[in-house]
Amino acid sequence: MEVSKQDIRLLIHFSWALGNPINVIYKQLVQVHGEGVCSIETVRNWVKKFENGDFNISDLARSGRPPRADLATLVQQELEDSPFMSAHALAEELGENRSMIRNVLKNQLKLTRLSLRWVPHEPTAELLDKRLHGATDLLGRLSSLKPQQLNHVVTGDQTWVFLRNDPSKMWGKRGENTPVRVKRSRGDKKIMLTVMFSRKGILTTDFLPIGQKFNSLHMTSVVIPKLVEKIRESCPSKGTCGWFLHLDNSPVHNCRVTRSAIENSGFKIFPQPPYSPDLAPSDFSLFGYLKDHLTSKKSLDMDELKVEIIDFLENIHPNWFEHVWDEWDKRLRWVIENNGKYYSK
Repeated sequence: MEVSKQDIRLLIHFSWALGNPINVIYKQLVQVHGEGVCSIETVRNWVKKFENGDFNISDLARSGRPPRADLATLVQQELEDSPFMSAHALAEELGENRSMIRNVLKNQLKLTRLSLRWVPHEPTAELLDKRLHGATDLLGRLSSLKPQQLNHVVTGDQTWVFLRNDPSKMWGKRGENTPVRVKRSRGDKKIMLTVMFSRKGILTTDFLPIGQKFNSLHMTSVVIPKLVEKIRESCPSKGTCGWFLHLDNSPVHNCRVTRSAIENSGFKIFPQPPYSPDLAPSDFSLFGYLKDHLTSKKSLDMDELKVEIIDFLENIHPNWFEHVWDEWDKRLRWVIENNGKYYSK
């Protein structure tokens, strides 16, 4: 049975009145009405209204779609309060489609998305040479695989995800001063996320328990076994036979204990060129994609953050991962053609 927006808001209010936190309210809605009933951001927005004493769950009266000039004014007002809002967040907040919002931003307000880029230190000739040889070796291994075998290449890494996710972009006019981001403090709450994925999608995720160190013990007793189990579920007869694992050169990944566990699990190891985050799919695609999404979220606690992360990762379209593999191939070839230089568009 299709549920109306007003019914959803009534259910959110009912659960909130019982004292349930946002992540629990969201889980209840999904359990009863299925995925896609609403976003956790919608739940958060309505809870905020209830907490501010606004219990009106009806849509504001409208006399039809607002004129474009009025919409531009509304967008401008939202950006004055929150200049880092994405077009998606603006569309959800104002009840408009994203294409209309993008048209207002670019064509009426003449705004563009400003970005702060991270640029690595100028590499030495020796490092360039190592990157060149590493990229040549990795591309050779990937190019030797048939299309079906490419689906059995797994890559992944760890990243810290913070409760406070400051945006790296904002809307502004060219020539204006670009704002800076405040450096994180050591006390900022965060959690370590491990993601393993292939050309076909996400395979496994893992959150390091708070207060525990990420080391070879966690890698070999949790991360690798979880990955092996997932692969065996999809390939019960062959297991990890014919599967390849690509990781970066961090000490935990490269130590003898971890490498031995990987090989004993049946994987063949694909080496990563040294000092090359621009050639690691986790770094140049997935983690940035995830964190860009999280900049529009105001997580209240770790449980809610985990729900948001899992929901986002599990709903990435499979075609996106195929594009990442194509980008990986493109970057490797570019680095080889440019004698080991860091990739740039």
